[in-house]
Amino acid sequence: MALKTKEKEKAKNSQKPQKGNKEKTNIFKGMVRELKKVTWPTKKETIVYTIVVVVTVIVFALVISVYDLFLKNLIETMLSW
Repeated sequence: MALKTKEKEKAKNSQKPQKGNKEKTNIFKGMVRELKKVTWPTKKETIVYTIVVVVTVIVFALVISVYDLFLKNLIETMLSW
């Protein structure tokens, strides 16, 4: 009787890593399946999007710089009184 339970425990322990490996491969298969459904942008679209991002960053940097200069001058003026 004790032998049978030991054999069952060994069988359970040997099956656990296989189950984990199956889950991992299923996850990767699912990811690959989902990535195949994605509509990737073309090279032209990627270039346009990149230009839009760079221009937006430059514009915001200029706006923040102008506000910074204005506030700096305002604070200096207030402190000099």
